Amino acid sequence: MRLTGIERTEYINHLHGLELSLATAAGRSAAAASIELTGQRRYAPNLLPTSPRVRPGAVDGTYKVEGLRFHMVGEWRLVFAIEFAQIRDHARR
Repeated sequence: MRLTGIERTEYINHLHGLELSLATAAGRSAAAASIELTGQRRYAPNLLPTSPRVRPGAVDGTYKVEGLRFHMVGEWRLVFAIEFAQIRDHARR
């Protein structure tokens, strides 16, 4: 999994869009995966204030994350729940 997108230093209270690239262990693109995103601050119980959506991108194996917003300073953990080819897994960033 590769995640790109948040470039700005002032990231609090701005809506962000990210691009996610997803591939199998063999290196094949994981097109048509089902992906849900949740997140919270690492050392506090604060959850994301928005419900980001993950949609298919223009290229197989890429996905667009839309509507992601951080409302507090701190280390945020994003958790991606992924289902592809009848396998469920998760990734954290």
